[in-house]
Amino acid sequence: IDAQNAVRSIKKQQLVEVRSMVNPPSVVKMALESICTLLGEKGDTWKGIRSVVMKDNFISTIVNFETENITLVPFCLCRGR
Repeated sequence: IDAQNAVRSIKKQQLVEVRSMVNPPSVVKMALESICTLLGEKGDTWKGIRSVVMKDNFISTIVNFETENITLVPFCLCRGR
């Protein structure tokens, strides 16, 4: 619940700022790659990650994500990062 509240507090302007980064810090890129993987989105390039981040439903998708639905493949991919 704390994590959901933290995600809800992210402002659209903050997402715009992340998207505008040409070369984001590696921890930012790694975190967003992992989110894309868990959501089943293509996030293997920064361009792909940026397009996912700018979707209107990005925040609500994360907040409403059902952790019980994580399959072994995305879990292993994220653990390998």
